Amino acid sequence: MDTSARRYIWELLKTYKNDRIILLTTHFMDEADYLGDRIGIMGGGKMVCCGSSLYLKNQFGVGYNITFSKKSNQVSSTPIVDLVKKYSPNAKILSNIAIDLSMQLPMEDIQKFPALFD
Repeated sequence: MDTSARRYIWELLKTYKNDRIILLTTHFMDEADYLGDRIGIMGGGKMVCCGSSLYLKNQFGVGYNITFSKKSNQVSSTPIVDLVKKYSPNAKILSNIAIDLSMQLPMEDIQKFPALFD
């Protein structure tokens, strides 16, 4: 599915899920995070963990991902990286391709996120 069709289906499921049980399988964690009240993770054909999105993130998460879209690929990522690392020194660059810069912010810096976003 393209992005707009995928979002349409997400909104449709969110709207009509009241008083229903919906079982959805996906490989996309963002989809499970957005749609799921409870998320089960399978490995080797067996359920290995189950819980709310917040529970799973606290138990197994390595952090939060943030993606920046620059106006052009001529814009340097260095000032953005420097700003993020000012608030989250252990942040890692996940990808820096064309106009998109993705970084992972560790869980231990969560209390500094409001200052970073300000």
